[in-house]
Amino acid sequence: SNAQTEIDAIMMSKNRFCVGSIYQYSSWDKYWEGTNKRENLNLGTVSTQAYGIMGNYGITDKLNILFNIPYVKTNASAGTMKGQEGIQDLSLTLKYMPFEKKIKNATYSLYTIGSYSTPVSNYAVDYLPLSLGLGSQVATFRLMGDYQLGKFFTTLSGAYLFRSNVNIE
Repeated sequence: SNAQTEIDAIMMSKNRFCVGSIYQYSSWDKYWEGTNKRENLNLGTVSTQAYGIMGNYGITDKLNILFNIPYVKTNASAGTMKGQEGIQDLSLTLKYMPFEKKIKNATYSLYTIGSYSTPVSNYAVDYLPLSLGLGSQVATFRLMGDYQLGKFFTTLSGAYLFRSNVNIE
């Protein structure tokens, strides 16, 4: 199957719309504190599941707008801390390809990507590691170069994030 994200070298054609669902699962029972690997028996295994809807619309062949909104569930297998669940952060992204050049069998391309995300529910941000997210507004600017030769590709990317402060209880 094929998939598309804001940080790949795939563009949606003009007036095309694609929407899909996403599922992610992660868990951990040990963590690093400096150079020491720790185990927190008060939490046991911390797990996170995310179900999301992601979409992409081709404004032009070289300009796409993407969105993503996940529903997140967290859980701890031990202790008294209860997991949370709810809608996390809405993410909107503009992806622009100002340059694409084919030389022999290779394709070189350059992308500029701007994203903004903001919480859409009032989840507790000071409940880490069981909070749904960090609760901050984030603006991301990314520059990405891509080289493709047949099915082989390599991508070089750099990004800068502006993250807002949050209020905790």
